[in-house]
Amino acid sequence: MIIAWWQSWQERRRKARTAATIQRHAIDDQLWRNCLTALPFLEQRSALELARLRELCSFFLGSKEFTGAQGLEITDAHATMVAVQACVPILHIAPVDRPDLALTWYDSFVGIVLHPGEVRARREWVDEDGIVHSGSERLTGEVMEGGPLMLAWSDVQAAGELASQAYNVVIHEFIHVMDMRDGQADGCPPMPRDKRRLWLTALQAEYLRFKEASDAWQRFGRITGQAEPLLDPYGTESLDEFFAVAAEAYFVQRTRFAQLHPELLSLFDGFFSKSAEKLNQSSSADQS
Repeated sequence: MIIAWWQSWQERRRKARTAATIQRHAIDDQLWRNCLTALPFLEQRSALELARLRELCSFFLGSKEFTGAQGLEITDAHATMVAVQACVPILHIAPVDRPDLALTWYDSFVGIVLHPGEVRARREWVDEDGIVHSGSERLTGEVMEGGPLMLAWSDVQAAGELASQAYNVVIHEFIHVMDMRDGQADGCPPMPRDKRRLWLTALQAEYLRFKEASDAWQRFGRITGQAEPLLDPYGTESLDEFFAVAAEAYFVQRTRFAQLHPELLSLFDGFFSKSAEKLNQSSSADQS
């Protein structure tokens, strides 16, 4: 009896904290509408899904610290545009009444640095002969273990237009965050060992198929007029980059992704849409 009372009290306390967090970091109505207008790939979401997304964004904004670089002054509009896109992958990953659990996927870091545009980063690498090379790389996003996470505001702001190219830098980097939550970037977010084995087997097969298709298009596609692959060729770099690139398309070009990559659609639905059916059932019950 005492245990039941204690559990009930803990649950009430958790719900009160949840409500307080959402209220404290509530998003202005006009700002929310502006974000939805700027991100047309969210039009497919139901009103209930968008309401849940808004709650997740409030939690997100309460748990992250934004910094502007190169003179960029951070406003609520900057932070909210990042939050909306970052929370899309976790929209259905936890029980519908536990936005706090969904945000634990991003609890490995706090800082988010926004640059006005792409950044040139110095890089060093060792070739097969052991020779060290150095150079620079253009980046629109990057995440390091423990943070911070870097984003180019130019690409964050243009996400609605860039969705036609199955590109979204925010989703890409936050998929890396999910992938690295167990300490390794291997294309598989934390999951039980048996499911992990099935996931990696399926993803590896799709990765190899994509590498072949991408290579064939690079060599012959422009000559033959063959349609360019939906996924960014950067996904051929490694399995973890393929996961991030494929997830971009999954979230912002779902219809085309389903047609071209049905096996990946099924794999990703099983992970990213865990609570979608329950949310839709509750929506149907409310309407009946």
